Amino acid sequence: MTGYFNLTKCPDASKEIRERDANYYFSHSIYTLMLPYNLVIYCDEESLGKIQKIRPFWLRDKTQYYIYNFNALCFTSQESENKQKDNGRTFAEYRLRIQENRINFPYHFDNRNTASYYLFCMSRYTIMKRTIEDNPFGSTHFCWINFCIERMGFKNLVHLEEGLAVNRDKFSSCYIDYIPETLIQNTAEYYQWGRCSMCSGFFTGNAEYMYKVCDLIEDKFLYYLKLGYGHADEQLYSPVYFEKPELFEHYYGDYHQMVTNYKYIYDAPEPPIYNFIRNSFQHGNYTKCFEACQFVFDSICLDKCVLYNEYLNELYSYYMKCKRITYRH
Repeated sequence: MTGYFNLTKCPDASKEIRERDANYYFSHSIYTLMLPYNLVIYCDEESLGKIQKIRPFWLRDKTQYYIYNFNALCFTSQESENKQKDNGRTFAEYRLRIQENRINFPYHFDNRNTASYYLFCMSRYTIMKRTIEDNPFGSTHFCWINFCIERMGFKNLVHLEEGLAVNRDKFSSCYIDYIPETLIQNTAEYYQWGRCSMCSGFFTGNAEYMYKVCDLIEDKFLYYLKLGYGHADEQLYSPVYFEKPELFEHYYGDYHQMVTNYKYIYDAPEPPIYNFIRNSFQHGNYTKCFEACQFVFDSICLDKCVLYNEYLNELYSYYMKCKRITYRH
């Protein structure tokens, strides 16, 4: 699945949003739209023709389009109390509420992260659920890939086919930086600025796990909205994860490795050490720290990447400490 809405047409479009106009995103969409796989594309009416010109005609049987009015989108699930109360509210209404919250609970955020951008991020979970329900290609596993994935570097393109062949069942995303559960529980502090944890540019899972996690992410959006907070979809991942860790299976890297490192660490093995391994150990999550160490070690042992001595010694130290602690318990 992928998608695009022209956010420059939204009433809250900032200078930063307008600078990344349709031409910018379409110039980086070639690879995604040329993928020779079943592809569900959701977009607004005005973008459909441009997308169809790029998507090869011979892939028409592998393509399904969902056309939406962005402002009219809404969350459809009624499983939780939060969603029952918000049933039928549109993105246009949510935009006003997000803007109001950002006045009442001001915080530091990137001007590109407008209320409409936040809602675009959230739209992927709504449409992913709709796609799973419709299942136009009879799929068992589903994947979200950013419309402009090639912006993240060619190595992601090289390793995409290998990643898709893994067919992980659980919701799988790149864990970039470890944020402790104690900080997340302090909502006001957690939302002082847009913190990064897991990456939402590329994620996979089978129908069951994907639907469950997308539903929970929507629910967290509404939960924090009612409290007066909300930055971007990625900041909802950690609260969902700590409540339901059994739904997730992670890999490790940074934004430019969101696809590259899906199966092994092929590129930049250092960030998982100084962003995730150090932080998870410091905050006492030895299980995840050990898991990340093992992921990096496996990649090194299989000659998928090279780690120089300074970081290699640090990795080995964390690995052995976690191993001793884990076995002791």
